[in-house]
Amino acid sequence: GGWYPEDETGNSGFLVDIFYDKSMKKIRFAYAHITNIEKNERRIVKAADFLILGVKKLVPSRRVDVTEFLTEGGIKLASEAGGLVSSSDLMTRMAHFYDKYFYLDEKTPFWFSAAYALFTWVHDSFDLLTFLRARGGSGSGKSDLMYLIGITSYRFAAISASSTDASFRGLARDYKATILIDEVQEAMRKDDGSLAAFLKGRFSTRFSRHTQMEERTDAEGKKIYTVSMANVYGPTLFTMYGSFKDDGIENRCMSFDLSQVDMFTLDKHDIEPGYYPSEIEEEAQEIRNMCLHWRLATWLPKLELSHEQRKKYRLSDPLVSPRINSTLRPIKVLAVLQGDMQLLENLKKIGQANYQDEITKRASSFEAIILRSLLAADIAQDLKDGVQPMASPAYAEK
Repeated sequence: GGWYPEDETGNSGFLVDIFYDKSMKKIRFAYAHITNIEKNERRIVKAADFLILGVKKLVPSRRVDVTEFLTEGGIKLASEAGGLVSSSDLMTRMAHFYDKYFYLDEKTPFWFSAAYALFTWVHDSFDLLTFLRARGGSGSGKSDLMYLIGITSYRFAAISASSTDASFRGLARDYKATILIDEVQEAMRKDDGSLAAFLKGRFSTRFSRHTQMEERTDAEGKKIYTVSMANVYGPTLFTMYGSFKDDGIENRCMSFDLSQVDMFTLDKHDIEPGYYPSEIEEEAQEIRNMCLHWRLATWLPKLELSHEQRKKYRLSDPLVSPRINSTLRPIKVLAVLQGDMQLLENLKKIGQANYQDEITKRASSFEAIILRSLLAADIAQDLKDGVQPMASPAYAEK
């Protein structure tokens, strides 16, 4: 799949994507013929076995290894282009899906995750993205939550920490996958720098092209070395216990911190740890099918606001952190372009609620408790004499 312009102007072309037709047991095309990008005029074809592009005939890959990888669930695809629903309705469907199969006392992360999952379906219309991460100890359910988010995302692939750096690049280059790296700290522990470089290039189209030398054979049978390129840009999900040591990666993460939930609470909400009902995959399949149609109806080479629109709507919210603003911005852009002011307002509320949850967690941290104690001691005169400033090493020596 991909974007295939019809001429040098780039004002028309074909957005081609793939799905796995279960009834026919093969990979097929769904595409949008965009006849005028400026006016957003398009025709959607929900199923095709090939596509004629000028003098070329485009067909889905027939390589056995590729077909088996896709059909066996190596990447979660749509099974058809489903019904077309609005961005707001899709986010609601996703958030309720997460809430149905995973327990959180505070529901805001479900809505925030839904905005991120929806964004993955048009991530290639934007130049920057953030990573989504669930942190927590063993048994906190971080892998379960991120898997639920992943199976509603675009071309989802779940990867273990033991996977090779080459496999990460292959998934990004060949399949344009949304990648979940489970227990990523294990992969970083044995990393020689390749995975870190992969992740640092993955969040921006400016730095996403990784090059390397490859040995090939020319027409005369001689071995030659040529430069090959892999575009690794794409959405990424993580689970881990703590934080990345590399600030370049850490600062691109939007995180949820999870903790263990007691069995009484889980029983009350009809959630049984270790049990994954078949309805999970079926419901996720329906969501992906709707998202495929939504992508074909929504995608443009660049989804961006005009200067006048940016001045009018001011998408950045001063009441939340830069990372939350960065994560929610693409869906806010879509809300403005689609004239959905209710969705825009809901996204602002989601961002503020999520930031408030962040502040609450920080306020209960050990560092915050110590700071409050020092401030209280400084204010209270009767306690002030009991607080002694620490001497600097230089002062202590004197």
